[in-house]
Amino acid sequence: MHSTHFLMAGHFESAASLASSNLASVRMRALPASAALLAAHQTVTWGEVVQGKPDRLLVTKIGGHDIQVRQAQWLRNVAQAKDCGASIWVDYTDHHLGFESVMSAFYGSVLELADAFTVPNSGMRHMLSDFWQGPVHVVPDAIEIDCIAPKKTKGQPVTALWFGHASNVAYLRSFLEEGLVADSSLRLIALSNETGLRILIDRPIEARVPLEIVVGEWSLDTMRDAAKQSDLCLIPSDPQDLRKMAVSSNRLMTALALGLPTAADTLDSYAEFGAYFTDIRSGELARMLEQPTIFGDAVEEAQSMIVPRFSQPTISAAWGRILV
Repeated sequence: MHSTHFLMAGHFESAASLASSNLASVRMRALPASAALLAAHQTVTWGEVVQGKPDRLLVTKIGGHDIQVRQAQWLRNVAQAKDCGASIWVDYTDHHLGFESVMSAFYGSVLELADAFTVPNSGMRHMLSDFWQGPVHVVPDAIEIDCIAPKKTKGQPVTALWFGHASNVAYLRSFLEEGLVADSSLRLIALSNETGLRILIDRPIEARVPLEIVVGEWSLDTMRDAAKQSDLCLIPSDPQDLRKMAVSSNRLMTALALGLPTAADTLDSYAEFGAYFTDIRSGELARMLEQPTIFGDAVEEAQSMIVPRFSQPTISAAWGRILV
C-alpha cells in the first residue's frame, strides 16, 4: 500500500480535521488531495513530524511563522525522507522564488531536493520554469462553498463585500482611497484575519465617497452571512505586483459562487473568466454600484459553466489523476 505524508504546519488526525484549519492552503489544496489518496485506499499522514517512511512526501506551504527554526526542521525532514527513498513533491502556491520574502530561502533550498512540483495555475508554472525544469502539475484551488443564487433586488444602501488575507488589505485600502468612484454612499463589509483587520482600521480611510465599513473576522459562516447582506463583491489587487502575478483564481470563483456580481482587477489567473466579472478600474464599476442586479445573469452563467470546475470533488479528482 502506498503512503504519503503531507509536511504541513499543525497536527491532524484525519482528512476531515483539515477542513477546520485556519490556513486556506490546507483547506483548498491538502484537503482535496488527501481525499483523493484516501479514496484510492492509500495511507495518508499530516504534520510537521514525518511519520514512518512514506513513499511520497508532499511539502505544503511552510508559512512565515518562526521561519528561522522551522526552515531547518522542514529541510531536515525532506532530506531524511528522500534518503529513505521517498519522492519529494512541493506544492508551490506563491512565487517566493521570484521576489524576496522570509520563505524565499526555504524554496531555494527545497529545489535541490524536489522530484516534482504542483502549482495552482499555468501562470505559476510559467514563472517557476525560470527556476525548475522538472515535472510541474497544475491543480487549481478548490472552492469551499455551494452556490447561492444572486439577488433580484438591491439593498439600501448598496453593500459590497471584501474578504481576504492580511496580505491583501493594502490593495483594499489603496483602492478605497484612490480608485473608488461612486454616485452615492457605499456600505462595505470587510472580512479578514485579526492582523488584516488591524491594518484596515489602524487609521481612517479617506475615501472620496461616503463610506461605512463593517469589519469581521473571516470564517466560512461569516462569509456566507455577509454575502446574504451584500449586493456585490470587490477584489482590488495590483496586476503589476510580482506577488500577485500568478495568484489563484479562488477569490473570484468564491465570490461568484456566493452569488455576487464582482468587480476585480484583471489578474492573469482571472483573464479567461473576463465575461463573468467587471474590471474594477473601468467605468462599469459605477454602473455595478448603481445597479448590481443587472449583472446577475453573468453570475448565474458562471455558476453553471465555470464554478463547478473548482468544486471539492472536481479538484479532488484532479489530484487523484496525478497522485494515485
